[in-house]
Amino acid sequence: MMVKKTPTKKKETIPGVEHYTVGKGMTERKKWRMAPSTPEDFAAYQALAFRPGENEFEMRIFPVEATAKKILERAGLLTDPKAWHASPVNVGSLMALAEARDIRFREREDFVWFAVEILINIRIVRMFIAEGKAVEAAAFAVAVGELVGFATAKGYSAQTGKDGGSKDKKILPVQDWACETVKTYPDKPEPFFWGSLPSYAEGDSPELLNGVEMIRDGETLIVTYPDGRSRTLARRSFPRYITRAKESLKK
Repeated sequence: MMVKKTPTKKKETIPGVEHYTVGKGMTERKKWRMAPSTPEDFAAYQALAFRPGENEFEMRIFPVEATAKKILERAGLLTDPKAWHASPVNVGSLMALAEARDIRFREREDFVWFAVEILINIRIVRMFIAEGKAVEAAAFAVAVGELVGFATAKGYSAQTGKDGGSKDKKILPVQDWACETVKTYPDKPEPFFWGSLPSYAEGDSPELLNGVEMIRDGETLIVTYPDGRSRTLARRSFPRYITRAKESLKK
């Protein structure tokens, strides 16, 4: 499967205003610092920051929504929370389809459940905003925040910053890949193995091992399971996997 990055959109800039991003994945937030030097600069800032149809909710929810949709796409599901979808045995909502597809599906445990529930609540918030119902919109926005908090704590985001490098939390697919590759190239140094993994920057397709996808994103290795779950491994933790693989050859 070919993974493509979304092209970066051209940013609008005005004097005295710096746009920047904090966080990654579901925790990503777009912010700005303002230091206009003239009344004209301040007026330009207001025109940019408060354009019709834009609000703080949309600015904050974009990375959350994008991550939820990515989880569903990886799980082979559609991403429209308001549409009715067909399964081999029934026709129903997106949540009903998600529940029917896997007997192991668990509310507030399954990553697909979080993705569907988050998208449903985002849709409801937008509906209330469009109707001018601030109290109702705020209530469901709080629900979205709670879901994001629970989901992130369970590692829902592909960019949570967890490196999976400790011995008791090692990422087994990465270790399996390391053992197979080290067996083929036993004399190669550790940087060779990191560099041999595919990379977003080079436009590669993910490495596929037993249905698990692995691809580098800068100094992070993203590991995605068939059910849509993702874990990350920091570059600094990768040598442990190669060391364990080389030690296994000596046994």
